[in-house]
Amino acid sequence: MNSSPKSDLELFDWARGIEALFDSLSDVYFFAKDRNSRFIAVNRGFAEHQVGKSDKTVMLGRTDFDFWPRQLAEKYVKDDQYVMSTGKSLVNVVELAFYPNHSTDWISTTKVPLYDRAGDIIGLAGYCRDLKKQHQGPQMWMGEVFDYVMRNYASSIDIAELAALTYLSVSQFERRFKSMFHLTPMKYVSLVRINAACQALAEGKERISDIALHSGFYDLSHFNRQFRKTMGMPPGAFRKRYFQSKDYPRIPGLQIYPPLPPKS
Repeated sequence: MNSSPKSDLELFDWARGIEALFDSLSDVYFFAKDRNSRFIAVNRGFAEHQVGKSDKTVMLGRTDFDFWPRQLAEKYVKDDQYVMSTGKSLVNVVELAFYPNHSTDWISTTKVPLYDRAGDIIGLAGYCRDLKKQHQGPQMWMGEVFDYVMRNYASSIDIAELAALTYLSVSQFERRFKSMFHLTPMKYVSLVRINAACQALAEGKERISDIALHSGFYDLSHFNRQFRKTMGMPPGAFRKRYFQSKDYPRIPGLQIYPPLPPKS
């Protein structure tokens, strides 16, 4: 017996259509992954902005470990597994991005589970947006805040300074920031400082006490506590684990850290 004709919905190639749609959005970086966190689709903006490749197919079948420092890839994949194991979405998660020119910045990432017709989770889809470029809609007032923090994280920053940039009261600013990004403004400042410390630790050139100072922490013990709380390990262990790691990325032409200078 012949099977019944497929409905119009079943004939659609949803992945191809969605990918093409996101190709037209240069400020939205779309991706989809399978259960093993391998990329199965990305838009042009994601490939160009995140890894500096005009050919987006270079990412297909690969994972975050092929493109980014291990400490970032581990975090990205951990979030993937949370979404796919619980079925819960992650919305506007503020996290670090590492770009092909070795610069870093903060992005907001949303991830949602993907289901098959039987209702089983078979992967996830998501998108990233550069926080500093979100100058439209309800987030347009955030641009100056992110710019200010990136320029001044090594100095003392007061929440009143940040609120003044948005022409909001401190309480209004704090509520709106937390509702949008699920963390307080001062926690964001701390994340920026921890990121600066991570980069310095991975380069391995400064003493930890100097790194703490240059990252905006004026008390070494406070820095150690905050670093362990955020990264899950003390600064010394982080340096030992990630300093000049050679196991990533595995894509030719994407070198994360410059080679060590020759020994004299």
